[in-house]
Amino acid sequence: MTTPREPPDGPEPARPSGAPGAGGHSDRGALLRAAGEQFAEMGYVDASLARILVRAGRATGAPEIPPLGKRELAEWVMDEAIDRKLGGFSSAVASAPDPLTAVISGVAAVVELSVRDPVVRGGNRLLDDPSISGEHAVRNYQLGERALDEGLAAAVAQGLLRSDLDHRELARSLTTSVVGHRLICHRTNTLDDLPARVSRMWQAMLPLIRA
Repeated sequence: MTTPREPPDGPEPARPSGAPGAGGHSDRGALLRAAGEQFAEMGYVDASLARILVRAGRATGAPEIPPLGKRELAEWVMDEAIDRKLGGFSSAVASAPDPLTAVISGVAAVVELSVRDPVVRGGNRLLDDPSISGEHAVRNYQLGERALDEGLAAAVAQGLLRSDLDHRELARSLTTSVVGHRLICHRTNTLDDLPARVSRMWQAMLPLIRA
């Protein structure tokens, strides 16, 4: 199963100018992590560019850091979060023995990143933030639904899921369910419970959809 890298209605949005390529890898990594942590904790509106730079261990205007504003940093974090989730999903899928296991393993990999990776945590909060343009959110959820749809379609074709299933609608429902669990965990400060919640979701759903 291949994981798509681009939505059907246009190319990926450009990354913030200079962000991935400016400065050393350690400087960029520290800035990206600091921005992810700040956005995850505070959201976009309350996040502070100055606190991000302090957390990254650099002063404003340091030559190793490109002159990014908070908006550009937010876009960088969202782009990186989407890429990391796609990469995690693809890696899990590649080692799975069959399409249904691939879908379950891929979702588990994305869930684990959503809990443990500070850049993905920050990116997820930004993607759900109404004060940020929905362009990145559209890309994020389109790619997620399409990756699930591919895996579920293959599972139906191999007789692992019921032949009368609408795999596209099931992919949308799965995406909605996982995102809903993540939002609840975020709002109730119980993000560590997300993997268990998603595991129970599968336990309830699989008996209904297996062949």
